[in-house]
Parts: sequence; C-alpha cells; structure tokens
Amino acid sequence: MVSKEDVIEMTLMTKRPVNMFQIPPIASSKGHKAEDWRGKQIWQGMCRIMMESVTNRCKVQLLNENDG
Repeated sequence: MVSKEDVIEMTLMTKRPVNMFQIPPIASSKGHKAEDWRGKQIWQGMCRIMMESVTNRCKVQLLNENDG
C-alpha cells in the first residue's frame, strides 16, 4: 500500500487565463460556432494539468486566479 507521502504530483502544464463558456443548444445542423458564445462566458481562471507518480493518472484542476 502506497502512503500519501509517497505520491509525487508533477505539474505538466499551467495555462492562464482560461475561459469557460455556457454553450447554447445547437441551432442548426452546422454545429457550434464560437462566435455564438459571445456574452456567455461563465468563468475565467487558471487550468493546471497534474500527473501522479505512482498511479500515472492525470487530473485537470480549474482554479480561480485568487486561489492559485
């Protein structure tokens, strides 16, 4: 059994700023267009992709800029 102290988390990527949008329902068979999302931004912050050394699992963290 691996203890929590033995797990090393490595940061693979940090990206800021990252925007999250509320995507409206598809209005036509053409699919989604980013220009239709204007004014529908619901969040802005930072994205961090981490990998655990023991499990080789990746996790995506969405963080508020103030939380770092």
